Amino acid sequence: MDSVKEKGSRSGSRSNLNESTIPLLEDDLEKERIELKDKASTGGNSEEEKDDSKTEKQDGDGGAASNADDEAATNSAVDQEVTIEGGKSSKKSKKNKKEDGKVHQRQPSCVNTLSVGLNLLDRDEKHINDHINIQFEDVICEPDSSHSFDGLWRLTFVVFSCTRLWSYRLLAGVFALPCAIFWGFNFALLSCCNVWAITPGMHLLQINLHFIKRVWSLIFRTIFDPIFQSVGMVLSNINVQRTNV
Repeated sequence: MDSVKEKGSRSGSRSNLNESTIPLLEDDLEKERIELKDKASTGGNSEEEKDDSKTEKQDGDGGAASNADDEAATNSAVDQEVTIEGGKSSKKSKKNKKEDGKVHQRQPSCVNTLSVGLNLLDRDEKHINDHINIQFEDVICEPDSSHSFDGLWRLTFVVFSCTRLWSYRLLAGVFALPCAIFWGFNFALLSCCNVWAITPGMHLLQINLHFIKRVWSLIFRTIFDPIFQSVGMVLSNINVQRTNV
């Protein structure tokens, strides 16, 4: 019985100990939970602060980047406006230049367009009229024994040259156009006659006489050539000797 009581007392003491330790454990658990909550709250706050600082930094960087982008966009817009204005001004200047050129430039006349390639310096390239190429030295000459005043000689040269030049120009101005019309018409008539009458007539005569030529040569070769050859062979044996009596 005593052993049973001791066992019962031991089990009761154990149960009492267990019951007494349970609230302590619960208190410790609650403290740990509170501490964990505090840590979690402080960690969350620190993380939020870190996130806030990061976002602020990012916002600052983004703001700076956006400001830089805005400045670049404004600069590009200004540059585009400047280039557009410059292009407009250049176009206006080009138009003004073109208008000025149109105003100042003269269209070539019909005479200039038709006489392109005409040599105005050497007007006698084929040397047709070299026999009338007469200068002052070819007409008037002073020998060594007879010299006039130098000034008078120079004045004579100037008067002769100018009189010959301007007299020829005046006469050419009067007679050049009528003579050009006359000789142009004559040579045009001669060319027309040669192209449309003389040359075709000569070809027609050659074509018609070609048959007569062939017939005549055939007759001579077949009839007269043997006769002349035989007569020549007969007469080739004749020897003529001259003797003095």
